[in-house]
Formats: sequence, C-alpha cells, structure tokens
Amino acid sequence: MATHTITFTEVENGIIATYKGKRYVFSSPSDIGKIFKEGLGEKIRIHNAGERKINVIKAVRNATGWGLRESKDFTDLIQFTPQTFPLLSERLTTQLRRDLDELKEYGVVYEMVS
Repeated sequence: MATHTITFTEVENGIIATYKGKRYVFSSPSDIGKIFKEGLGEKIRIHNAGERKINVIKAVRNATGWGLRESKDFTDLIQFTPQTFPLLSERLTTQLRRDLDELKEYGVVYEMVS
C-alpha cells in the first residue's frame, strides 16, 4: 500500500498544502482543518445499509473517526437517500471498502465517487 504525505509550504499570502500532486491553498493555518472536513479526493456514497446496519455503523465510525451517535445518524439517513462522505486516507479507504464488501451479501450497496 502506498503512503502519501501532505507537504506544507508557507507563502506570503498563506499556506499551500500539496497532497498526491494536488495543491490546496489556505489563507491561514486554521483553514487547514478544511482538508479534514472535505477530504482529499475520493468520496464514498452508500446507497443501502442492508440487513446488517450495525456493521455499517461500525465501518463508517472506523473510517471517519465519528462517534457512535454521528455514525448511527449517518447510517439511518441512508434508508431515505444515499449518503456521501469524504475519505481521509488510503488506509481508511481500503479498510472501509473491505468492510463494506464483506456486507454486500446482506444488501449493502456503495460506490466510490470523485
């Protein structure tokens, strides 16, 4: 598995973060939190939580770092409309995909989106 690093360069107008060849410009260090809210590229959209909803909650919780309540609320919303969230690292993306793939036989449907 490849490891990717984020490099930060301070410039006159702020900070430039470079990740996987993409540049993100921030006016102040506090704006860097934006990376972790929006993710750095791939997103996952879950269309159906299937019969084993508790396992989907666990997978979402592990991938996002959210608490139990946030992960459950997110998973509950899937029954009404597909839900999308950003993925923060390749390791977490790989683990989430593995977890969800194991649940496909129970009706879990997901897709990767850019």
